[in-house]
Amino acid sequence: MEKDNVIDLLPEPRRLVAGRGWHWYVQGFKLFRCQPSMWIVLALQFFVLALLAGVLPAVGALAYTLVSPVLSAGVYLAAKQCDAGNKIGPLDLFAAFRGEVKPLLFIGFINVVAVMLVTLLLSLFGSQPSLADIPAGSLPSPELMKSLYVHTSLSLILMTPIMCAVWFAPALVIFKGHSPVEAMKLSFAGVCRNWQAFLLSGLITLALFILSAFTIFLGLLVALPVMMLMQYVAYQEIFDVTPNGVDGV
Repeated sequence: MEKDNVIDLLPEPRRLVAGRGWHWYVQGFKLFRCQPSMWIVLALQFFVLALLAGVLPAVGALAYTLVSPVLSAGVYLAAKQCDAGNKIGPLDLFAAFRGEVKPLLFIGFINVVAVMLVTLLLSLFGSQPSLADIPAGSLPSPELMKSLYVHTSLSLILMTPIMCAVWFAPALVIFKGHSPVEAMKLSFAGVCRNWQAFLLSGLITLALFILSAFTIFLGLLVALPVMMLMQYVAYQEIFDVTPNGVDGV
């Protein structure tokens, strides 16, 4: 490990320099190249499940939020297998369902409660607008756009803490054996301590989405799996003292 690349070193979580956000994507792409077709399949499964949940009423979205940590754990497990040089399969997304699923569902339950509380809080500011409120064939009014901007901004601000707490929590449960609460605390600390690296990786993510638009979003077939693998690389660098198969800091 190159010491000049580490700002601070604690047992967990580690604090890394901002440039590691780019490194996460580089290493994620290297893992993707090992088994590209299967990672595309896993990413499409994740995406289709999210779409199906969105088609259903609110219950569908809440159910997906509840089980999403279990699916995320499946991605982490598949990434670890790929990192070790093992073959992965299309059912690996659901691998975490074969283990102790209660801690992961508890994380999902906390996430559901947070979403409901944020929705309730925003309802105090009036009805929540959506793009569906725009009449077909017409432009949105300035008032509607302002309302959309305010509600979206408030939602992001209020949900950011829980998003930070959930980000690495599934990996910390399945790899480290932490309780859900401990895992969420560590995940929150890991994201906050590395906010600069996450800011850089977030800008890269935004750039990938913009560039994908020029390929009729076909570029997302590569970008989405790499984003999933980027989370695994970030987890290793922040929480694993001796990363296995991924370049150290």
